[in-house]
Amino acid sequence: MSKETLARVFDPFFIRKGVGKGTGLGLSMVYGFVKQSGGHVKIYSEVDEGTTVKIYLPRVMNAREADEKDEATEIDRMRRDQRILVVEDDDDVRAYTVEILRELGYRVLEAHDAASAFSLLERQEQTVDLLFTDIVMPGLSGRELADAARRSHPAIKVLFTTGYAHNAIVHGGRLDPGVEMIAKPFIYQALAQKIAEVLDAGRTGRVLIVENDETVRMFAAEALLKAGAAVDEAATASEALGRLRAAGGRYDAVLLDLPLPDKEGESLVAELRAMHADLPILIATNVRAAAMRERFAEDRRVEVIHKPYNAARLQAALEDLRARSRAGFNDSTLDLPQGRP
Repeated sequence: MSKETLARVFDPFFIRKGVGKGTGLGLSMVYGFVKQSGGHVKIYSEVDEGTTVKIYLPRVMNAREADEKDEATEIDRMRRDQRILVVEDDDDVRAYTVEILRELGYRVLEAHDAASAFSLLERQEQTVDLLFTDIVMPGLSGRELADAARRSHPAIKVLFTTGYAHNAIVHGGRLDPGVEMIAKPFIYQALAQKIAEVLDAGRTGRVLIVENDETVRMFAAEALLKAGAAVDEAATASEALGRLRAAGGRYDAVLLDLPLPDKEGESLVAELRAMHADLPILIATNVRAAAMRERFAEDRRVEVIHKPYNAARLQAALEDLRARSRAGFNDSTLDLPQGRP
């Protein structure tokens, strides 16, 4: 292979063959499986000479190590014992996606369009935890499917995928509030990480308190600890952003004091929302509370509480915010559309 081809052999859907003679998914799946096992794969190739593929996998040194790894794998699989509905009209992409998710240990259902997906969803006796859908499909769009699914299954989580840069959920270069998306083509590790992030959102029992007044921060932390939450603390916007990046956004909610000395309030909320679209944010402020409430009225994952507050008000506000966040991003009572031009 040429150097240009060699540089792209693991890219999903990259292929040099003609139409109908391959999908370009084989080597990308090999790469994903090897990486998942903690290994590495390397291809050596020279034009007119040949190609050598070397796969390196970690060695088990003793039986105890093998037992510990088996136990860890079993625990991980138990954590992932969740059901995902994959909706994709391209057969090759759907097969690739389903293969990855089943390899990761998820229970997977699949559908080729929105109408059949909704029908399948309604027939399920067990809960479907995540709807993973393409946005642009013949007939109903993925967004229309998600809206209808949220109405009948308020707790279902949604992850969109698309190969288009502009669509119904991206405006001004940003995702709409409450929307999670992964762009096509995606690789094994990226999909695994994004699926886990969406499924784990709101299940960590951890709250990030961002408050520059140490006394207020200690009071809020004590109130939330008594309520059974785990607490992380930050005194500035930059410290909060660092903690969010380090934790991968794995927080039930952020309690955000405004204003903060190092960043404008609305700018910080926008930055948090851009990093993690589903993150519930409780704004605590003693200035412009009404204006803040009006400013974020359309984002059901933002609530405003006036300072000073007591422990009961804080706990109630967080519970209400998390409940509204779990209920989904669309309040419409719209039935599933029957079709569109």
